[in-house]
Amino acid sequence: MSDLISAVAAPVRVQAAHDGALFDSRYDYLAWQDFVIGQQSTSTGFRIDMLTEPDMMMCFIPMAGTTHIETHDEVVTSADSTIHVMSGRAIRRFNVSPLRQQISLMISTPALEQHLGRATGRNVKLVGDATLTVDRNTALGSAMANFGAIIVESMKHTPVFDVSDIAMRRCRDGFIDLTIGALGTTQIQQLTQRDGLLTLRYVREAEDFMRHNCHLPIGVTEVAEHVGVSVRSLQYAFQRHRGRTPVQALIGFRLAAARDDIVHSPDIPLADIAMAWGFLHMGRFASLFRQTFGEAPRDLRKRTRHGRWPSATGVRTGATA
Repeated sequence: MSDLISAVAAPVRVQAAHDGALFDSRYDYLAWQDFVIGQQSTSTGFRIDMLTEPDMMMCFIPMAGTTHIETHDEVVTSADSTIHVMSGRAIRRFNVSPLRQQISLMISTPALEQHLGRATGRNVKLVGDATLTVDRNTALGSAMANFGAIIVESMKHTPVFDVSDIAMRRCRDGFIDLTIGALGTTQIQQLTQRDGLLTLRYVREAEDFMRHNCHLPIGVTEVAEHVGVSVRSLQYAFQRHRGRTPVQALIGFRLAAARDDIVHSPDIPLADIAMAWGFLHMGRFASLFRQTFGEAPRDLRKRTRHGRWPSATGVRTGATA
């Protein structure tokens, strides 16, 4: 068990919802650096008492059933219509209903603060007892729910996560982006400052770094650090000079690398190539590939197997994850 999972799972007391009753629960966790993905389910329900205050930000995406989360100040109900993002330091107890299923996403609070600091160019400290509720019917809530659904599907292929740092990095960055979104515009404005735009020379330096390192589990943070600017400045620069985000640019380089693998490695299954380059969902990979190159991955493979090699031209911009 990783140290990060132990920090969450070890200091708790789990017992049946009613004294003397039996209970069951299943927990499947994956950890990568400072990030944890967890899928939980129970048929009987149970109670969890927190014995310590883990210094982590946690997101609970309900799939079925209800959990009542007791904080130091209130009781929060996690049900189908709501998604909660909260600090582990605020939680005292979970009362989990029968037939509960949920996805949990967690990242250490210092790591999230560091990411925010790099993105904004400021020293950021999150409120220790932060509790945020997101309506599932909003755009942000829908994005979180869809993110959770992708995680559920991907966790069926756990061994792939073990060998794909890029896939785990994309999950981690996606969760960070959603958590920042949950903070709200007002809070973000209080934490951020707008830097000046980069010159085109720095954008090209960023692109060169992505091109030569897209096989590694890098994200926009590492690209900005290489160039020597904040993430926000890099985002503004790409929008100004390229009309897209650095994330879209990085995805483009990985799509191009996947295209090379499809052409030159005909015996490797398309799904394996997609996963190796960080694309968790084959349908989404195929859609992005078609959007970028004008044809589906399977069509490209058929053509190359018949000796009709693809042209290096015709690459489009603007693909999004």
